[in-house]
Amino acid sequence: MAGLSFRVIEQEVVKRGACYRCLACVYACPLRSLKVEHGKPVLKGRCSACGLCVTVCPSYANRDVSSWSGPGEYVLAVKARSLLRSVVERCEDGGAVTSLVLAGFREGFKPVVALGDSREPLKPIYVVAESEEKIVEATGSKYVFSTPIPILAEMGEKALLVGLPCTTLAARALLKARRIEAVLISLFCYTSFEESFVKLVRQLVAPLKPTKVSIKRGKLLIKADGREILKPLKAVAETFRKPCYFCPDYTGLASDISAGSALEKGWTLLLIRSEKGLRLVRVAERLGLLELTRASRDELEAVARTCERKLARAAKFRK
Repeated sequence: MAGLSFRVIEQEVVKRGACYRCLACVYACPLRSLKVEHGKPVLKGRCSACGLCVTVCPSYANRDVSSWSGPGEYVLAVKARSLLRSVVERCEDGGAVTSLVLAGFREGFKPVVALGDSREPLKPIYVVAESEEKIVEATGSKYVFSTPIPILAEMGEKALLVGLPCTTLAARALLKARRIEAVLISLFCYTSFEESFVKLVRQLVAPLKPTKVSIKRGKLLIKADGREILKPLKAVAETFRKPCYFCPDYTGLASDISAGSALEKGWTLLLIRSEKGLRLVRVAERLGLLELTRASRDELEAVARTCERKLARAAKFRK
């Protein structure tokens, strides 16, 4: 997209409230002219109109949703669950994503995963996992938004990312521009949360200390001091990220594997989109890390319905 300047992103994305805050444009700029203010990109230097910022922007890429439908193309749909007790004890669904990351690690990939902050376990921080113990520690969904782009921008080869649809799309464009081999796993995502989510969850269970949260069928399950507390999701609705309303992608169309909750408890639904993704699944199965079975029609139809709801919401906000 040479010839397009950052002004395109400024007008079409940032000023409309559609900036996902992935920061891909900041790290793509060859002149380092973009800075971050209040979580958003701002032009602070000369723009050469090279178009790289426009190329990597996931919100700009998804500006036209007129041709979108359902969960997109995939080569295989399966249900999977981890065969590792250490993973099963920590996971929310089947723990399949952690087993896939472990398989990639053993194949020489460098996993980029979200860990809970040591001071605040509900707040995720992306790191390059340098051991299997760190990969297992990262098991479980992190609902507060965090971007892996600063980490990915410094990597030289064989990255394996677990991210959201918006960040996997940004990562795909950024890594392609730098010719870096990567496997991208996207988690299904209808919305994520601002950092204020952490404070609100603490208030909901005070004086207990929350250590983990999960969201199931419109309910918020909070684990705190050995207890489980159930709250309606609307209790934290004020912390939903507004940019998510502009995002049409529920499953992560730019990924090699999309992963989310299956209807059957204890299983993860996987949509395998590429040969790279299929190889990783087969490696995990061969290493005894993963058990597979076919996804049912009901499960695929449920995903398709959620895709259509998110698409309709995005189309409304992007008018």
